[in-house]
Order: sequence, then C-alpha cells, then structure tokens
Amino acid sequence: TASSANAFEYAGIGQNIYEADWDSVQPGDYVNLSRTTGSGHAVIFVAWIVEGGEKVGLRYYGCNTSGDSCPDPADPENLEGVSGPGFKTERFDDYGGTVMQQYLFIGRVFMPGT
Repeated sequence: TASSANAFEYAGIGQNIYEADWDSVQPGDYVNLSRTTGSGHAVIFVAWIVEGGEKVGLRYYGCNTSGDSCPDPADPENLEGVSGPGFKTERFDDYGGTVMQQYLFIGRVFMPGT
C-alpha cells in the first residue's frame, strides 16, 4: 500500500512505524488513514485517544472537509469561523468511528544529518 511512510523508507529519509511499535509514535509523525466511508487523509499525528488502556482513535492536525480547509468547529483549540488547517479527533471503526486501523500507516522522517 502506498503511504508517506513507505516513501520515506524507500527514499532513505525516514521509517515506517508499524502497529507493533505504535507506542513509539510521536507528535509530528506523518499519518495516512483510510475510512470505512471510502475517504482517506494525510495528516500530522498529535496524540492517541486511549480509553481503558486501549487505543481507540487518534488526534491529528490537518486540513479537513472535502474541497475546503475547515477545522472541526467543536474543537476548542480551533478559532471559531476561521477556515484553514485545524485539529481533529477520530475514532477507529471498532470503537464507533470510521478510521480503519488496518489501513493506518505512520511514518517518521529522520532528522537531517542522521
């Protein structure tokens, strides 16, 4: 499957972070996600959403809504009425959302000179 993580690894400038290593994911890592709705997104990881010790979703920073940059209006960290990149929280499909964990690809770009 094509993803930013695969491109980073192929070009020698970064690495894939596979599901077994998701505890090492850090804010700023790149994420490609797919949804049960048939849509997908490329975003910047902010944090895992954890409930009962399980990852049930993720929080990210990106440009949201099809064809327009429109932040989540329910998110207090986004300014009301401001269009553009913003924060969004989505749940995995096993936990009431639409993000498919099996099609969640995470990558990290190496620091320059490493």
